[in-house]
Amino acid sequence: MSIPMLPTATTLESTWQAHRQRFAELKASFKRSCDAITRIDNVSEREQVIQSAKQKMHEIEDTLQRMKSDLRCVPPQHAASKALFQREWHSMSEEYGTLRDAYKR
Repeated sequence: MSIPMLPTATTLESTWQAHRQRFAELKASFKRSCDAITRIDNVSEREQVIQSAKQKMHEIEDTLQRMKSDLRCVPPQHAASKALFQREWHSMSEEYGTLRDAYKR
């Protein structure tokens, strides 16, 4: 007989940490892909890397959307956390905008 697991309370702080990690991983992967584009001579390989970079760009956008949604919906454990995370989200969003602009060049 298995014992059902009680759902753990999800707080903004716990979900935010996962979002931060995901954003950092995607950003690093996106940068690597963008750096590789200029170094690849084979056209078909370069096109694959470009498509991979586009996919990562969309994943970053999705992550930012989930973060914004969680800011609205998930209750914070500490009142100051929400304001801090909103500033952090704006910073990440600007960082993404810079990455996207660099990719388009």
